[in-house]
Amino acid sequence: MHQQVGVSGNGSGAPVPGRNGRKPASPRAPDLTGARRHTDMRAPILLVHDTDDDVAAPSQARAFADAYGPQARLIETTGLGHRRILADPEVIASAVEFVMSETLARRV
Repeated sequence: MHQQVGVSGNGSGAPVPGRNGRKPASPRAPDLTGARRHTDMRAPILLVHDTDDDVAAPSQARAFADAYGPQARLIETTGLGHRRILADPEVIASAVEFVMSETLARRV
């Protein structure tokens, strides 16, 4: 089950370890925090994050969405964790819809 959520989160943007206490998986992860908005990023942004993610804190996706405002669309899922989210049919359908809607909008 997933839902699109509005702008939310604490907005701190600070790198936050996952619920399991591990550091972010990528050394570049601190560059992708909500606290650091890249002004040259102009493309629409789709964020999909699970509230049960034990690797990356859901607050990071919310902070990122906060930083980019209407440019970002955040979909939060529940019960998929960090990896199963990639194969979830609803998530895939939402991602395809997002890409197609943005592609059609650019053609008009």
